[in-house]
Amino acid sequence: MSQNQKIVFAVILLAATGLIFFRLGRADPLADDAHYAMRALGYFDYMASQQQTTPVQWFGQRPVWSYLSFHDHPPLYFFVQHIFFKFFGSSIVVSRLTSALAAAGSLVLFFFIARLLGGPRLGLLAMGALVLNNYFIWQGRIGLLESFFIFWVLLGLLFLLKAIQVKHKFFMHSGLFFGLALLTKYTFLFIAPAIVLFALVYDRTVLKSKHLWLGVLVFFLVISPLIVYNMNMLQDRGHFDVQLSDLFGQQHDDWPVLRSRVGGLHFNFRDTASYLISGMSWPYFLLVLAALLFTIFLIFHEKQKILTLPLLVLFFLFVFLAYVGGADRWLGVMAPFASLFVAVLLNRFWQYHSVRAVSALLGIYFLIFLINSNHVSAASSNKYLTSTLRKENLGFNQLDEKLSIFLYNKRPRPAAVDIATRLWFSEIKPEAIDFPTIDKSEGEEGPIIVTDPNISWFPVAWLFERRKFYERYLIASADEFAAIASSADTQPSFSRLQGSELLFIKASTTTVAKPDLVVPETEMVLDLFKKSNIQPQIIFDDKGREAFYIYEGVINQ
Repeated sequence: MSQNQKIVFAVILLAATGLIFFRLGRADPLADDAHYAMRALGYFDYMASQQQTTPVQWFGQRPVWSYLSFHDHPPLYFFVQHIFFKFFGSSIVVSRLTSALAAAGSLVLFFFIARLLGGPRLGLLAMGALVLNNYFIWQGRIGLLESFFIFWVLLGLLFLLKAIQVKHKFFMHSGLFFGLALLTKYTFLFIAPAIVLFALVYDRTVLKSKHLWLGVLVFFLVISPLIVYNMNMLQDRGHFDVQLSDLFGQQHDDWPVLRSRVGGLHFNFRDTASYLISGMSWPYFLLVLAALLFTIFLIFHEKQKILTLPLLVLFFLFVFLAYVGGADRWLGVMAPFASLFVAVLLNRFWQYHSVRAVSALLGIYFLIFLINSNHVSAASSNKYLTSTLRKENLGFNQLDEKLSIFLYNKRPRPAAVDIATRLWFSEIKPEAIDFPTIDKSEGEEGPIIVTDPNISWFPVAWLFERRKFYERYLIASADEFAAIASSADTQPSFSRLQGSELLFIKASTTTVAKPDLVVPETEMVLDLFKKSNIQPQIIFDDKGREAFYIYEGVINQ
């Protein structure tokens, strides 16, 4: 690389770092990222649900084999996220560090892959194209699996190319990193056929290399925890984990909420393409289509067979994701390969000033689209300026911070621990969930928390269920609290809560899950505070709208 190219590399990497990490904690955890983070916090597979149960609920404790994976996904993402929580504490920003750092690392890997394919200029153009791909930045800013998954895939592909072009010993490295990709997300199963097909098309002699088969052996050794986990689950429950149960069409009663997914697979080209368009933007999508056609031309007319690898990977990913329904949150794994073809197209014509000028104008547009979709508080509603992927801040993060202040240096009341354990965790042996985070000291006792039941389940998992499960605070929805107060079973413990501090959290019209739903118990609790002339603390979202109302009182007979 020339000195100028090194400077460009540094500038792109610095810009990407800013786009990935700036306001990383802006968006609320409104989807699967919420319960991923909750479970990663203790590396404990528990969903706080009777509709999607886990081994600890089936057996009352965690069998040894259940530590090897999770019921719905492989374990690696949860494990790494758990390590970050251990070092930096529990916060929404920390929950996203795994994805964010993986995105930054992927960008560097992407440069080296593109440089192997076409030199340093192609590498820099590929970096630039990827940084301006909204899907790539978006998936690096949320706590989902895809960003971490693509990091391992790119690392595996880098060593696969080195094994083919430089020295066969790198097949072992490739097997290691592809194994880690599968330990992150099962999607690698649908990339593997592309890799095998590429080996057959590009150079069949590699099939005779002992290093290749050693790499295959390393791959299976790395994924052995998944194999052991699923064999034990099959033996004990009669089915595999969620993903493999879907794949093999296994019907069972352990996950009623997911039952409709089994056997419901169909090819959905239209929705998948629509998600890609809204995720990348129309101009970027059209640029990718043009680049794909040009890449196919290079492969067949200029015999650039090495480009067959990313083309096959993209093809297999698209077909698989379209087949399983093409949910928008999954499609970011295609971003690097789409961006690579854009770079291949630009690299061929980069010597023309007009191409550079048009690229600069498009780059400005893509940057505006990206910032609107990820960073600003109040984004344009114009679909040409903002992606439908955009995640909003409704005030849940601000509520989480406020709860942390309320509970700082406090501990749950013993009576509250008793009620919470008996009501929500009675099917689990006490020693299985006797976490060190349950403060049993003689410190100041924390409040009892009553919540509005009309709040979406996902943020509830992160804000409330994690504190109930790992710290054993008594956090109940208004209807649950009314049942606790009137139940003969909990009366002895509840009577010991008299005089305890009580927090009541009421959702505003912008944060309720169902605007037309009225829960009588919620109105009853709210009316008690209003009759006492207690004014709430108001939690605002990042647009200044009222999001939640926190009423403070005392439990009385």
